[in-house]
Amino acid sequence: MRGIKILSIIRYVSTAEDMSQSWRLRRSFQIVDLGLNTADIDFFAQNEVFSSFSTNLKGSASRLTRMAKQGDTVAVLKVAGIFIGAGLLIYIILGWIF
Repeated sequence: MRGIKILSIIRYVSTAEDMSQSWRLRRSFQIVDLGLNTADIDFFAQNEVFSSFSTNLKGSASRLTRMAKQGDTVAVLKVAGIFIGAGLLIYIILGWIF
C-alpha cells in the first residue's frame, strides 16, 4: 500500500521543490525497508550463534562422557559436579517459583 502512495505522490509533483520533498520521502521509505532487512539478518546471525553453541556443548559433553567411561577420575568428578550443580540449580529455581 505504501508503494502506491509513493508512486502517486511522485506522479503529481510539479515544481522542483515538491520533487525533492517526494524524493526525500521515497528515500526514507527505502531506509526503513533496509533497516527491517538488517534486523532479519541479525536474527539469523543470532540463530547461527546459538546453533554453534549448542553443537559445541554437545561435543564437549560427549568427550567428557567418553573420558568418564574410560575411568578417568577427573572426568568422573566433573560429570558428578555437573549433575550436582544442575540438581541444585533446579532446586533453587523451583524454590523461587513455588
